[in-house]
Amino acid sequence: KIIGPAGSGKSVVLIGKAAKAIKNNQKVLLIVYNKTLRGYLSSLCTRKPFSFNPHKIKILHFHGWINEVGKNFGIDIFSRNKNDDKENFLNVIAPNKIKKLLSEKNAKKYDVVLVDELNDMYPDWIDILSRVLKDKGKLIVAGDNTQNIYKRNSENMMSKLDDLDFKEQSSSQELRDSHRLPEDMINILQKFLSYFPMKDSSLPVVPKQMNLQLDESAHKGTFGKWINIQDI
Repeated sequence: KIIGPAGSGKSVVLIGKAAKAIKNNQKVLLIVYNKTLRGYLSSLCTRKPFSFNPHKIKILHFHGWINEVGKNFGIDIFSRNKNDDKENFLNVIAPNKIKKLLSEKNAKKYDVVLVDELNDMYPDWIDILSRVLKDKGKLIVAGDNTQNIYKRNSENMMSKLDDLDFKEQSSSQELRDSHRLPEDMINILQKFLSYFPMKDSSLPVVPKQMNLQLDESAHKGTFGKWINIQDI
């Protein structure tokens, strides 16, 4: 398990593990929650020091993956009744169709299954993904409860990992430095989290070497502004 705040390099570490796996001729599945992250991860594959063709691994968002699995068996996973609640269908009913399918049929197996944005996933989805692991395959997950914008239950996720006999429930890799945010923004976030602590949150830390600022005049400092969500 890999944890760390925004910009700490969790996705980069996952791509590094994917690169190592394909060098060993292993099959890799990388699952994310948001479609936009898929493109970013594909671009990371082509950059140094990895520099490999992203088509050598399977990168999909979760619903895209279960749709592909269903189609491989000639089943339309997303066929639903008009009365079905859309959110419940996408998050529970459709994944359960795949879960049942995988218990009855032999799907493609992977040596390594990587999961980014674990904080956005449902526990049962991890159970489903574990079913396409080869014997002695590796499940590696990365996330940050501080970014739990969909209000998933982190305790249920940890319980599910426990049920799956996940060997590294506590963090095997903890990334603390945030390389994406300006230093003064990191200081603001640290202060905010000290006043409003979150369970299992990852407190960002200013790295020893910040990103190079080519134009110092362009950076005029960060300021905070409180906005109520209902006003947006």
